Amino acid sequence: MGLRLEVMVSAEQPASSPICVNAPTATGAAPDVLLLRGLGRESGHWLSFPEELQRRLGSNVYALDNPGVGSERGRQAPWSMAATADDIVERFNRQREGRAAAGAFIVVGLSLGGMLALEISARGLPGLVGGVVINSSSPRGTWIWQRIRPVPFWSMLKTLVQGTVARERTMIPFTMNNVEARQRSAAVREEIAVKRPVSGSTFWAQCMCAATWRPPKQCALPLLILASSADKLVHPVCSTVLAKQYGAALKCHPTAGHDITSDDGQWVQDSIVEWLNASSAKA
Repeated sequence: MGLRLEVMVSAEQPASSPICVNAPTATGAAPDVLLLRGLGRESGHWLSFPEELQRRLGSNVYALDNPGVGSERGRQAPWSMAATADDIVERFNRQREGRAAAGAFIVVGLSLGGMLALEISARGLPGLVGGVVINSSSPRGTWIWQRIRPVPFWSMLKTLVQGTVARERTMIPFTMNNVEARQRSAAVREEIAVKRPVSGSTFWAQCMCAATWRPPKQCALPLLILASSADKLVHPVCSTVLAKQYGAALKCHPTAGHDITSDDGQWVQDSIVEWLNASSAKA
């Protein structure tokens, strides 16, 4: 990876909790981060995680919406993972145009966003130094009922004929295990469901993206696979398979749900920092 990272700790933080990682960008800052969400999710579903990660790393964090959702909901969602990745990379490059510090970056994706992170990581893009894949899956080496568990799948289908708020309330218990976190975020998630509902065409397009996707055979960049052992939506064995396929580092949270950044965002931040430093040590 060749990052030569240095951990700096502020006076307010204990020495065991690094808050900033330096990488060889134009300003010596940490790599930028491209954040990608999953099926029917938008950047608002990250809640406070992007801001927290940006403070932790001291670099720029870009939480981009997939075509068809959030700020992009007026556009048609592509029916292939490659086309979706093309769209995201183009918009990401435009957002970083003119920034003096635009250089090294990593891509971090959750669920369907993790598949996109793998797709993008395998492309060898200028400045891309690694990828983090969270609670994701691949059709290679896993069964369909592992990629999405039967009970939440059928519940998800039933919610398509319900109102958007009812749909969100039905699915949250399958994605978040931390009851307090659920309650804190409920109002925000329901507001998103009302103001920016996901269309049926976008939902099915994203489903087809995941179902027909053929993951890259190899990835030359360092990868970190994060999983939740208590994930109710996607079986954690999917992450184990991915880690073996790509020779990637694997770390599992013992209690968090599928939406791990909402259940325990601090753990995800710690894992990313540790991975960046470990990758630097190997370089």
